[in-house]
Amino acid sequence: MISLPTSSSLSNSSKVILLFSGGLDSYFLYKSLKQNKIKFKCAYFYTSPASYETEKNFRKVKYICKNAD
Repeated sequence: MISLPTSSSLSNSSKVILLFSGGLDSYFLYKSLKQNKIKFKCAYFYTSPASYETEKNFRKVKYICKNAD
């Protein structure tokens, strides 16, 4: 089981970055961070040249970070 930090355990200078893989585990972590009111930035690394899979996952990550509650 993953132990996530709480908003009270993070200092004001802490920076949290969620590195998306495009899988359900990333979405679970996203939702957990949101529910715990932890401020974070989304990141997604992809290969060059782009493949169908990297483009699909990139679009999914952009959608989640802009639209999910």
